[in-house]
Amino acid sequence: MLYLSIETSCDDTSIAILYNPLSETGSLLAKVNQTQILGQIVSSQIKTHRKFGGVVPEIGARLHTNVIHYLLDDVLNQAIEHLTSNPTLASQLDIDLKKLTGPKDFLGHVDKICVTTEPGLPSALRVGLELAKTLQFFVITNYNKNIQIKKINHLRGHIASSMFIG
Repeated sequence: MLYLSIETSCDDTSIAILYNPLSETGSLLAKVNQTQILGQIVSSQIKTHRKFGGVVPEIGARLHTNVIHYLLDDVLNQAIEHLTSNPTLASQLDIDLKKLTGPKDFLGHVDKICVTTEPGLPSALRVGLELAKTLQFFVITNYNKNIQIKKINHLRGHIASSMFIG
């Protein structure tokens, strides 16, 4: 399965494209260690918030909004580049790279959108969730594919990421 992951719980905007060949059931450890990162990007807001002595939620949400679409485009291009250099994986995923007219076409191949929904700053979390809903609508409308949104607990994500071996 191909996953698009979105994280906007506080002062970092993060997006990744992940591939996991295993089914939804099974060992968490096995799934985590079979996951391949096709693209990832993080945009930090630390410099901006430092001026205020800490995170200002409304400023954080605005900064997420300012960069999230650029980051999405970047991570989609990273995934396409990864698959271009790994045609076997592209074939496994049934992705004909020659038919992609741009990064947005890659979204039609995504199976699930994972988005942080708790815990975090409500206004910041909302930015990620709204992007997920917009992308879901885009994929359903343009590719006639029923793509699911999986709500992710930020702290559980930290636990799962600590299990990566490679």
